[in-house]
Amino acid sequence: MAGLIVLLITGPLMSWPLIYCLRNVYGLSVLRRRGVRTSGRFGYLYWQDGEVAGVFRFEAQDGKTRTAMTAFGHTADHGEADTLDVLYDPTRPQRAEVADCVAGKLRTFRLGASVVAFCMFLPPVCYWIVPL
Repeated sequence: MAGLIVLLITGPLMSWPLIYCLRNVYGLSVLRRRGVRTSGRFGYLYWQDGEVAGVFRFEAQDGKTRTAMTAFGHTADHGEADTLDVLYDPTRPQRAEVADCVAGKLRTFRLGASVVAFCMFLPPVCYWIVPL
């Protein structure tokens, strides 16, 4: 009974990171499965918390110019003439990633979901095994 109470307390706290990770795993999996590959041209550098990512512009099938961002730290020598392959979902063109970063991001979010799920169920299991 106490393990259930612990789960009811830790569950809502840990569910948001789990949902975030699973949502990204789903989006990246869809992108790998049905993504359209196109060429993206370097646009600008995006800085956040001392890290930098490259933003690449590409034209989707609907004719609109969209953007895709590399993973932070993967922008070593991008210049204005650089192009990279971009994967985007034709049904949701705003879902786009630089092709080289998709596998790494997918691994990261799968690991994150596993760690959060483990941490979410660890306190009730430990309390069930060794009650206080």
